Amino acid sequence: MDIKFDDSKPMATRDKFIRKLMAKKEDSITIDPKGIEHQYPLPIDQLELVDSNDYIGIQIADVIASAANFILTNNNPQYTQFREKLKVIPSLQETDVTLTPSSAAFLREAMQTPYDGSPVDSLTSFFERQDDDEE
Repeated sequence: MDIKFDDSKPMATRDKFIRKLMAKKEDSITIDPKGIEHQYPLPIDQLELVDSNDYIGIQIADVIASAANFILTNNNPQYTQFREKLKVIPSLQETDVTLTPSSAAFLREAMQTPYDGSPVDSLTSFFERQDDDEE
């Protein structure tokens, strides 16, 4: 799979991290409190940061993602009517595929589950082990 991302600052700062996940040697790693395994390496053949002005698909995806993010995260009462109008757009209505990384029920349960660790710490440990293996 070849992926093109907008060369925005947020994506540029994540580029190295994503490339490390693409190069990961292990088949899976457990990085969350539920013990769910994430499969690696990521199934990406090429990752390219591009100017979104050259790719209409990236512009459309950005508008849809921004609207979904606005619906899910902006609780300002001033924008209630606007959020409700966005929710009737077919691509933003609830489907069998969630727009967030997991289901709302999973996120609610995960937020109530005590967890002393950190997924970021788990990934960091993985990268440290991988770097040691390469030396």
